[in-house]
Amino acid sequence: MAKYREQLQGMGFGYDDVTAVAYRKINNIAFIVRVNPASKEYNVTAACRPAKDGMIDPLRTALHQFASQRQNMLKTAFFEGKQIHICYQITSDITPGVNDAVNFIMYCVNQFECTPCCSVCGRYGDVDVYSIENNVSALCTGCYGTLQNNVVENILSDSSIRMNYPMGVLGAILGGICGALIWILFSVMGRIGWMAGLVAGFGGVMGFKWLGKKISTAGIVLSIIISFIFLFMGMYIAAGIDMYNALTAEGISVTFRDALDLIPYFMQDSEYTGTLIYNNIFGIITFAATSIASAIALIKESKVKNRSVKLT
Repeated sequence: MAKYREQLQGMGFGYDDVTAVAYRKINNIAFIVRVNPASKEYNVTAACRPAKDGMIDPLRTALHQFASQRQNMLKTAFFEGKQIHICYQITSDITPGVNDAVNFIMYCVNQFECTPCCSVCGRYGDVDVYSIENNVSALCTGCYGTLQNNVVENILSDSSIRMNYPMGVLGAILGGICGALIWILFSVMGRIGWMAGLVAGFGGVMGFKWLGKKISTAGIVLSIIISFIFLFMGMYIAAGIDMYNALTAEGISVTFRDALDLIPYFMQDSEYTGTLIYNNIFGIITFAATSIASAIALIKESKVKNRSVKLT
């Protein structure tokens, strides 16, 4: 995303790092560019519409012809009533495509008598680009005021909710237990339980948030520690089951508790330890990746939640 941000800024666009959206006003027309590497596309939108209804169909025809002429690089181009949308296939350099879209939209503005309008209510007049929570839009002052009031109400509502640490810890424990049980089940089935790491990593963090109502940075760290402890217990129990089955198959009479106690002794053997690590490493990696991804998602959510910023 960094290279696309630099390319867009080099074209005179502002860039909102929180929402990863570029914006610019040209002749009072608000342009917004969203780059989505996951879907391999980027979208250029302009908040404007023809002042005369009779110009809408010709505008849509022009957009269709524009898309037909650029099938090798363009996914779609259309007018949905309040905004012109042009979507391109992503490349290493998006500058040509963005310039192409901006130039064509400005041609449409002049050719079909398009004027700035609010992307929410469609009212003609001056608009500005605002970031409301995780959404960047071209808004009139009336719609911005309404959305701003909603943000204020959300802030007041959130401030009245206190984080319930005991319930949050319970949620993390439940997430960890689910991961441990899945790990044991997969072990009995003779499979590597990477899914257990996924469940424990996601369930621990999100379980804390769901039952605790809120989650802080300390809560994220605590939930990861708790869920990993239970996941480790599941791994240890699974290793004990394997040990018990192996010994009883050799005709050695042991209890399951004996099998668990023998694990540290057998770990002195490098071959056994290597096998144990191999059987568990994928689940641990999955747990770490899922926990980090969940934490990043929550941190990002906290940055955009109840956020209201004028960008232009």
